[in-house]
Amino acid sequence: MHTLHSMDIRVSVAWIPGHRGICYNERADVAAKEALRLDTRIVNGSIALASCKRLVAKHIRKQWQTRWEGSATGRAIYARIPTFRRSIQFPHVRSCAVSYIRLLLDDTALNAHQFRMGLSSTRVCECGTDIEDVDHYLLRCPTYDSIRCDLLQTVQDIVTYCIHSSNQGLTASLLLSPWNCEDASKYDCSEMLAATYQFIHKSTHHL
Repeated sequence: MHTLHSMDIRVSVAWIPGHRGICYNERADVAAKEALRLDTRIVNGSIALASCKRLVAKHIRKQWQTRWEGSATGRAIYARIPTFRRSIQFPHVRSCAVSYIRLLLDDTALNAHQFRMGLSSTRVCECGTDIEDVDHYLLRCPTYDSIRCDLLQTVQDIVTYCIHSSNQGLTASLLLSPWNCEDASKYDCSEMLAATYQFIHKSTHHL
């Protein structure tokens, strides 16, 4: 307000209905919330409990991120989850949720992982065409060709028409952690994850 006044801009304050699709009202609401989130000033030596919680949470996230980036372990997971993010909306079917998490953490019942731990005599998939790892399961195994079409079509449509990029390759990382695609909206990520969850569920492969 002071800045606008110094620019000889007159400001009138009036009540209008909130969250009604009024463009500048929505933009002002977003800007106000962002300013409040970023404001770390302590006035008169005191701080509100809510502000204190935000500062503590922000500090913890920053510390976690620093340690995560500098860790010598968990690099396969880091490749898919490089930054600290909000919680993921997991599928309601527990077996599907568990399989998704194990795929995300690169620690599954697939032969490549079982062989690494000495629990399987071979890394090759039962289909006999390739090593059974996460990429093979999600993208190439002929056993799941019939259900993979829906998954790849859904993701390709989002990549092409919503993210406006035909150069974004369909990878296991994109299917499992679409939030790493900078141009993907929250809705895009939800749709891609939903398609991935549907594929995992239909495959009936408990990972």
